Amino acid sequence: VDQSPNSYFAVLSRGIYWMRLAQLSRGADYINKTQERQKLGMRYYQETALVDLHKAAALSPKAFLPYSYIMSISKTSGDNALYISARSAGLKLFPESFILRSEILFGLQPKWGGTKDALDLFIEETTRHSATNPELRSLLGYKALIAADTMKRGDRDAAITLYDEAIGFGGNEFMYLSRGKNYYYKRDYKR
Repeated sequence: VDQSPNSYFAVLSRGIYWMRLAQLSRGADYINKTQERQKLGMRYYQETALVDLHKAAALSPKAFLPYSYIMSISKTSGDNALYISARSAGLKLFPESFILRSEILFGLQPKWGGTKDALDLFIEETTRHSATNPELRSLLGYKALIAADTMKRGDRDAAITLYDEAIGFGGNEFMYLSRGKNYYYKRDYKR
């Protein structure tokens, strides 16, 4: 970035780097088991990342990728206004983006404050764009994926049925990974 301060790719890459440091600083524990110093480190790196991500968006006004990363940070930081702003800007640029729509659907999970109605509405909207981008068809299985993730702790067999339903829409690597983890925790290693 020092050599090319106006390079979209350099600034975006550094923003992603800061974002990764925020994730590492936070750790993998649930937030209620995360130490305050880890949270402070996460917030510092997120704020640093946001500076670069906003700059990257300004350097390349037709690029949508910075908005996906901004949405990810805003979800974990609880900044709903920033999330809505990044979501709107990204979808305005590229409404048929798999990356953006995947990030949005992930954020519509109940554990992130999403609702069934909001999820249904967004899946309906995504359906309209799947004619332009057939890859979006796999996202139509997110409702089943979210249900499986919610159910997996109580009934792993029922969760597998829902993972299969999600994958039936075309599947993506996250759906296959989630189903695979469920088999692993079920101790079904033959699959």
